[in-house]
Amino acid sequence: MVDSVGLVVLTDASLSAALPNKLRKKMKKKVVEWNVADPQGRSIKEIRFIRDQTKARVAELFLA
Repeated sequence: MVDSVGLVVLTDASLSAALPNKLRKKMKKKVVEWNVADPQGRSIKEIRFIRDQTKARVAELFLA
């Protein structure tokens, strides 16, 4: 599955370290690491803020 994607976005920096070496080697494409807050248990205002930040970052990817 990873072979068919052009970009991998990790939403938590610790995820990169958790990836097996074999999988990391397969990911010869661009890997982007974002530190996105977990929305679970947060207020709707905080969730919307996280959503808006993520949406803006995705838009930046398409402009780059």
